[in-house]
Amino acid sequence: MLTDVIVPGALNGKALADEVRRCWPDTRLVFMSGYSENILSTQGRLEPDVLLINKPFRKHELAKIPRAALDAQADQGSTA
Repeated sequence: MLTDVIVPGALNGKALADEVRRCWPDTRLVFMSGYSENILSTQGRLEPDVLLINKPFRKHELAKIPRAALDAQADQGSTA
């Protein structure tokens, strides 16, 4: 799942990810944000195992990170 960390409204990106993980625990999460990873991590907005792509990003960068998430999920499935 790809979502922005900061989303306006009652359900922000982190809350959305928590709900998706509750319903589908094997879902790999990729967040995008204009904030730095250090700021998001220190404020408790990101778990250590989630992937983050920083905005602005290029198309090839956007293609790489979900691919990495899917590959990591496949690797975990082959060892289980």
